[in-house]
Order: sequence, then C-alpha cells, then structure tokens
Amino acid sequence: MLIFIVSIIITITSIIYLFKTVYNKNSNNNNKININNNNNIDNSILENDKKIKIKEKINNNNNNNNNNNNNNNNNNNNNSTENDLKYKEEFKNFLNKFSKNQEYGYKDNLIDTELRNHNNNNNNNNNNNNNSNNNNKNEKIEQFPKLKDIVYLDHTASTLASINQIEEISKEIKNSMFCNPHSVNPIGLKTKEEVDSIREMILNYFNAPYRQYSVIFTSGCTDSLKKVGEYFAWTENSKFYYSLESHNSLLGIREYACEKIGSSTSFQPIPSLYFKCNNNQFNDILEIIGNNNNNNNNNNNNNNNNNNNNNKNESYSLFGYPGQCNYSGTKYPLELINRIQKKYPMCKVLIDAASLVSTSSFDLTKYPVDFMAISFYKMFGYPTGIGALIVKNESGEKCLINKKYFSGGTVNASMAQERFHVDRPSLIERLEDGTINFMNIISLKHGFNIINSQLGGIDNVKLHTFALTQYCKEEMLKLVHDNNNYSNQQNQHQQKQQPLCIIYSDNHFKDSNKQGSIINFNIYRSNGELFGYNEVEKLASLSSIYLRTGCFCNPGACHSYLNLSKQDIEQHLKDGHVCWDSKDILNGKPTGSVRISFGYMNNFNDVYKFINFLKSNFINDYQFEKEVIKSDSKLKSTYGDNIGNSFGSSSGGCDGSGDSSYGGDSGIEDCEIQYSNMEEKEEIENLKIDENDEVLLSEIYIYPVKSCSGHKVVNDKWELVPSGLKYDREWTIIDQSGNYINQKKLPILALIQTEIDLIGDKLILTAPEMKVLSIPLSYYPISAFDQIQVCGDKVDGLLYGDKDFLYNSGGDGDGSGSNSSSGCIDNISEWLYQFTGKKCYLVRKSPESHRKSKVDSSNEISFANESPYLLINEESVSDLKRRIIKDNPESVPSDWNWITKHSFRANFIITGGKPYQEDLWSQFQLIGKQNNTLSSSSSSSSSSSSLIFNSVGDCNRCKMICINQKMGIEEREPLSTLASYRRSGGKIIFGQHLNLADSIKRNTHSNDTALGSNESSISTSNPIFLYVPSKLKVLSERY
Repeated sequence: MLIFIVSIIITITSIIYLFKTVYNKNSNNNNKININNNNNIDNSILENDKKIKIKEKINNNNNNNNNNNNNNNNNNNNNSTENDLKYKEEFKNFLNKFSKNQEYGYKDNLIDTELRNHNNNNNNNNNNNNNSNNNNKNEKIEQFPKLKDIVYLDHTASTLASINQIEEISKEIKNSMFCNPHSVNPIGLKTKEEVDSIREMILNYFNAPYRQYSVIFTSGCTDSLKKVGEYFAWTENSKFYYSLESHNSLLGIREYACEKIGSSTSFQPIPSLYFKCNNNQFNDILEIIGNNNNNNNNNNNNNNNNNNNNNKNESYSLFGYPGQCNYSGTKYPLELINRIQKKYPMCKVLIDAASLVSTSSFDLTKYPVDFMAISFYKMFGYPTGIGALIVKNESGEKCLINKKYFSGGTVNASMAQERFHVDRPSLIERLEDGTINFMNIISLKHGFNIINSQLGGIDNVKLHTFALTQYCKEEMLKLVHDNNNYSNQQNQHQQKQQPLCIIYSDNHFKDSNKQGSIINFNIYRSNGELFGYNEVEKLASLSSIYLRTGCFCNPGACHSYLNLSKQDIEQHLKDGHVCWDSKDILNGKPTGSVRISFGYMNNFNDVYKFINFLKSNFINDYQFEKEVIKSDSKLKSTYGDNIGNSFGSSSGGCDGSGDSSYGGDSGIEDCEIQYSNMEEKEEIENLKIDENDEVLLSEIYIYPVKSCSGHKVVNDKWELVPSGLKYDREWTIIDQSGNYINQKKLPILALIQTEIDLIGDKLILTAPEMKVLSIPLSYYPISAFDQIQVCGDKVDGLLYGDKDFLYNSGGDGDGSGSNSSSGCIDNISEWLYQFTGKKCYLVRKSPESHRKSKVDSSNEISFANESPYLLINEESVSDLKRRIIKDNPESVPSDWNWITKHSFRANFIITGGKPYQEDLWSQFQLIGKQNNTLSSSSSSSSSSSSLIFNSVGDCNRCKMICINQKMGIEEREPLSTLASYRRSGGKIIFGQHLNLADSIKRNTHSNDTALGSNESSISTSNPIFLYVPSKLKVLSERY
C-alpha cells in the first residue's frame, strides 16, 4: 500500500513538472509573439536589419580570399546600410505625416499595406496587417512583376493592369463563349445581354440617375469627343466655348464648329484663370456665354415670328473643358456644370474626363453633365482601344443629330437602289457603327472589380495617389544646388541657393479635390538655366524610371506655363521643332517639360527612388560634366561666344578671327583661362599632349551598312571621298514605311557582319546560320527610287528589289561591274527577313544625293548620323570600363568584356596618350607610316600621306552603345556610367566628330552615267588615301 501511495505521489510530481516546463515554453513563445505584434513597422525594420547583416556576413565570408574585393564589398555594405537607414527615416516621416487622420486614406498606420497588393486586402484587419508585410512584398511581385526593378510614373498616359485582372479576363474567355451581339442566336443574345450589363455597370459606377443616361462605346476618349463635335447640332448662332488648357482632342472640335457655323466668331477660348475663382460663382464665364446668348435670342425671336416650329429654330452651343488638366493635374470645378445648365439650358456642357476619372470619382447625379468622354485603359490599364461617350439622353436626342453615315446595326431599313434609310430609334444603336468591340467591353467588368472590390473604391485610389503626389512635390521643392558653382563664383555668396525644380501648377497641392496625381516640372542647372526634357528622360530611363516629356498634347497649358508666345512657337517650327522630337531647348527657351503621374500601384519606395534620382543626377550638375566643358564655358563667358567659332575651324584667336595657318601663335591656348582652382587647372593641363606622348591612328573601320557591324581596314590604307571614308554608311536597311532601321529598333542587326572585298568588287554580308550574301560594289539598284527618312533628313535611295535579284539561275552574285548584271544578286529582302523576322529592304544612297553634315554644313555625309568621321580613344574606352567595374561591385570584370571599342562604332581608333585627351584637340594632322614599297606603288595614284582633320563637335551618345554587339541585345551600360561624368549641354558625350580640313571637291566632269557611276569615286582627279597606322600630331587645342 505504501509503495502504491509513493508511486502515485511520484507520478503527480512528474506531471506537475512536465506541465510547468511546457507552460514556461509556451509563455516564452507567447511573449515573443506579443513583442512581435507590438512592434508593428519597427519589427519589419528590424527584420530588414537582420537581412542586411546576414547579407554582409555572407559577402564578407565569400570574399575572404580577395582583400581588394573584400574592402569594396565592405564599403558597399556600409553604404547599403546607411542608405537603408535613410530610407527608414524618410518612410517614418512620410508615415507620420499622412497617417494621422483619415484624410489621406491611411487609417491606423496601414500605409505599408500597399494598394498594389490588392489580392491580400480583401479580408485584412488591423490585427493581421503586421503579419502580412512580407506577404505583401511578395504580392507586389505577383501582381505587377515588371515593377520589381522599375519605377513607372506615367499613369496619366496609361496605367497598368494587374496580374489578377488579366487572369480573370483570361479565365472568362476560356470558360465562356461570345459572338457578334447583332446575331440573334442564343450565344449572340447572351453576348448582347452581357454588353448591356456592362453599360449598367458603368452608369452605376458614375452614379447616373435612373434612365437618364446612355453609354455609347467608342475607341477611346478622343473618338468620343470627335463624335460630339461631328454630330452636334451646329447652327449659325451656335458657339463653341472651351478652356485654353484643353487637350488637343477637345480643341479639335473647334474645326467642326468653324466648318458648320462658318464664322470667325464661332469659337471662344476661356482663360484658365476664369475656372479657378474661389467663390464658385464663375461670373466671368457666365457673362461670356450670356453676351453671345443675348445675340442668339434676338435672332431666334425674329425667326420664331415667322415659324411656329420652335424646335427647328433652337440654337445650341457647346461648352467643353477638362475635368482635370492632363498637363498640370489641376482639377477644374464641376459645379460649373450646374451653373451653366441652370442659367443657359441651350448651352450644353461636355467634359473631357479621361484624366480625372483615372484616380477620382465623378457623380452624374450631382453633376449631370450633358456629355462625358472617358478611356478605360487610363482607369485600370486593360483593355486598350475602348472608351465611352456617356450621354444625357435628352441632350443626345436634341443635339447629336447631324450624323450622316449609317452602317450595320444603325438602321431599321435601307435601300441600295436609291437614297433611303431609316435610323434606329435608340440613341445607342444609332451612334455605334458596326459591330462593337464586344470582347474588350465584356472584359471591362474585371477592371471595375479591381477598383470597387479589391481597392475599396476609387476614393481610396484618389487619397493614396494624392498622398504620394503631395509628398513627392514637397521633397522636390526641398532640393537645391550648392552655391559653389564653377561660374560666377565670386557672386555666389550673395545669392540664394538655386532651386533644382520648377513645378508648373496654380495650387499648393493641399486639397485632393483641386489637384490630381500629376506633377509637371522642369529642372534647373546650377547656373539657372534649364535642363532639356530630353536629357531628363534619357537619364531617367537609364535609372529604370519611366516618365513622360514634351507638351502632352495640351498646347494651351504648355505655352502658358512655359511663357511661350505665338512668335516663339512660329520660330520653333522654323527651327524644325515638331511634337515628339528631341529639340527641347530652342533659343534658350524650353519647348516642353517633364511630367510624372501616380497610380494605385505606386508606393513610397517609388517616390523615394525618384527623389534620389533627382539628387544623384542633377544637383550640382557641374560635377557630371567633363572638365573641358567647364573651362569652355568659362572661356565663352570671358571672351564671348566667338570663341566657339574656333572649335572645329583652322585656328581661332581670342577675338574670333580665323588664321588659315596651322599651329599658328594666335590659337586659343594663348588666352588666359580663369580656372576655378588649381585642381581643375592641373586636370586640364595634364590632358595636353607632351613630347613623350605618341598617339597613333591604329585602326580604321568602315560601316558599309548602317547599324550592321564594321569592316576593319587591313590593307594599310583607305580612300577618302566627299562624304567621308569610301563606302562608309552607303547602305541602310529600311522598313515598309521607308524609315531606316537601327539597332535600337532591331538589336539583332549587330550580328550581321560586313566585309568589303575591293579586289572581288563585293560587299559581303554574313550572319549566324545564314548563307553568305554578296553584293557587287559597282552595281546600283534599278528596282525603285525613293526618298527615305534618315535622322530627320530625306535622302534619295535606290532600293534592291525584284529587278535586281536572281531567283533560280544559280548565279553566285559576284557581279559584273555594270548595271546590266541585274541577275547576279541574291534576294536581299528575303535574306533579311529570314534573319531578322521583319520585312525590310536594303537601300543604297543615290550618287545624285548630296546630304549635308549636321555638325558642319560645308561637308557631305552619306547615311551617317551627323559627320563624315567619328574618332574614339582606346585609352578612354579603357578608363570607361574601369569606371563601370568600379560602379558595379556586384559584378566580375569579365561581365563587361562585351564593351569594347566596337560598341562606339567609330571610324578612327587612336591609341596612346591619356584618356579623353581627344576632347582638347581642335585640329590635328595624321602622318602616314606607309613603307617604301607601298609609297612607290601608290604614288602613281597621287596618294597623300599627311592629312589634317578638324574636330567639329562631341559625339552625343544614346542607347545605341548599350547594344551588346556580340549578342544583339540591349544592356544598361555603358551609357549609365557615362552619364555620371560625361554630360555636356544636355548630351552624354564620348568621342569626337571630325571633318577633313581641306574638303574633297567633286569632279563635275565625270563621264559616268547616273546609275553606273560610283558616288565614292567622284572626287578630285587623283584619289586621296588615309594610311594606318598614322602618327597623330596635334596642331591646335581648344585651351
């Protein structure tokens, strides 16, 4: 019995002990969980710190075998940690400012539950938000995978569709069947019902009153506006009123008004200031309408005395304005709709709501506009090519009555043998011509579902995007240049710091009902001048930030904010500026600006990256320019703009006078330059040629076909002709529209190898897995003659076509040296199509076409971009590669082996000397080192062994140099690194454009026929040759 009692006690004790142990463990775990739950955002920050530390340890352990790499990685990790701490601090500031109240849509610190992670937002609550932080980050990648590495800030142009939305659309298409809604079979009837349900969904979304509105589907907002202008009931007493800050699609209605009314007073632009009065009375606008309305009433009364049918004598006017300015983001007052309709019912109101409804709501019950135009891709990204004209039924029946054309589905009856048709009674059926885009219409419901169900409504989107917009604007206005600019430094201590950005807006971004999610701006240089928007866009793209530049099809807003007069616009046109080109600064004035706009998938990180982009690329911009440019600016400010005339000329003095003698004493180097400091002076002086520097022209390359690989000169010399090196850029590839194709459009062109066989008279093209293609050099095509577009110029070209090809005769394509051998060329077009997958054609420049150089009009060029010759320094290429390796510590040096001298497609490759020494030269001499045998053999052709070249400008680089010439794909480098230290006047520069000091004159007495003559052989009576290698002797320098 005793033993039994003892065993029971021991058992109970053991159970108690086990219970306490388990309880303590659970308590510890619960404490940890409670701590985690109470940490909120700080917990995620700590997790990030742990991850950073782990990465640091891994990096350090992996690089212990290499001290240099280890040091670099440690520095990189330290910078990463420092940047992470800055990010967290900025994020907290943002969080504190925009989560204190519900005005910005961020209740209870939910800001990092990003709207773009909408899949996880359906059932979120305050208790599980912190636990879903990591899931949200993964969800971002799942919903918008392409936003992982880029920042997209062009939502006003078109927003993005989420993966969830596309998957739902795809699922419906796979699981359902739809057909033409005009068909009366069961599937057609079902499709019509589905389309009608989408119409109801749209009306409900905009809170339209019952049976008062109709939805007419169009191809987009522009098409909707066009229909109103085309069908409107214009009379001689009508008038078209519009806001000056309207999109071109709205301004275009003016042409219908002028045509139908037939009077110079048929339209009245309304200054934007009239829309922005504070009292919402809009008396100025109403007075303008009233003045015209009184005149119309007098005319109508006279007509009514003679006609009892008042409806036929009613005269309607149209008042159009944007709900939100697509240029500045200013929201226009919707209350004006009610004011106009109440006082002037004969004046119908049209709203361009495309920009407004992308991030804001519109209530048709509260603001019963007569006509509203929208585009759905601006609201939720997909589908494109579908919009709607929302029409008040009464206004549509009375005013949209001038439709002439009828089509399938719009008539009750028609006759073919005579002019007879009866329109359908329904407004929708009358105005929707043909079969509507029913598949895209049906997919709209999934876009509305994203906004309504998964984002919690468009008001959440408005508040979210406005918070980002307001914060971004505030941070932009904080950015300033330092006062230590390299020019006018003596006055800087008396001046205020130069702001970096100028924002074009007429409000202070304090009210989301007055300002949308748009920031329009330009960027100041440290000297007070503006950066061109083209440079900003180029640098942004290199940083994977995608924005919009230009005038945004809103001339009224653009010209007003940029203070451009009619004379300025006319002068810009004379200077060749048109919409969408790269001429961003003309006569010291900007032709456009930069716009960023936010969508619901943007977040704080996007704004943070954008602000850092501005800081790292534009603040104190002089640090990114090559030293030569700094001193060049100083020279011009000291001695006047005439100093620039000496650059690229023989030799210029400080007074701007020219000296035809080479290497004279009146060169620029005799002028005294005021350097900012001794360091700058030493850098410039160190670049100059000294006696120990031996610089050689080591290689010459010819690029026979523009944008294909080059041909290296291997026979020690090459002939020069009026357009440059013989056969250089004499051929190009064009598309079916006659526009030339370069590697930026078709990177695979880099893999087409070219070779010039002078002995065999052949241009040889080779490409991977393609047969060799031979084209006679002495043959000019006869199939077609056309003007093709090359770099903005129209150039006469001869196209290789059917008359030039041999299809089945088995010719080897070696050519016979005359145009009679038209059956000796393979089908080049078919060869190009098989390799590129694109229908394109080979064109040769006509020998009769004489195109002028863009940097020196006294010289000719063929299909080259700007100049007859382009030079680069191999030492500069090596320096650039060292910088690329340093700026990309996560890579290994071999990753950049593809970046070579061939990346820059230069004609002249020089070796020796120092990196970027070529920037200093204004004129140099090439002295050939041909051997005696070569000299004697070539003396009969009167060859020259010494030639003088002028440097006529820096080579502006684009993404062309980022094409991997070995693989035919586009990369980020080397343009990204070049942008960090080789910028000048809105350009990223590398290499020098050249011309020959003594121009080669054409021989006008040639007896060759137009087609049989070779343009390259029409030169002086004796050919001129350039030898390689040649010694380079600098005759004059810029400084």
